[in-house]
Order: sequence, then structure tokens, then C-alpha cells
Amino acid sequence: MTDEELTALEGHYLRLLSDEPAEQGTPLHVAAEDVLRLLGEVHLLRAALREVIR
Repeated sequence: MTDEELTALEGHYLRLLSDEPAEQGTPLHVAAEDVLRLLGEVHLLRAALREVIR
């Protein structure tokens, strides 16, 4: 998955969260937050791997 694809995926989940602010605490909202956290970790891991490779 490219950086652009990851960013687009993040945008999708951010929109999902912002479109349904009253839905906080629902399983879908919690799952979207979890996915965003995981995508953030992917970005950090990629950056660390790029540094190691250099």
C-alpha cells in the first residue's frame, strides 16, 4: 500500500468519525478510532524503516 493510499484510507475514517459525532461510543465509532490508531502506527513504522534502510 502506498503512502497516498494510506492517507486516503485515513481520510475515509476521519470523515466517518466527523459525519457521525453523536455516534461516539458505538461499535462502528470505536472501530474507526482503532483503525485510525493503527494507520498512525503504520506511518510511524514506515518512517522508522526508511531511516534504517538509509
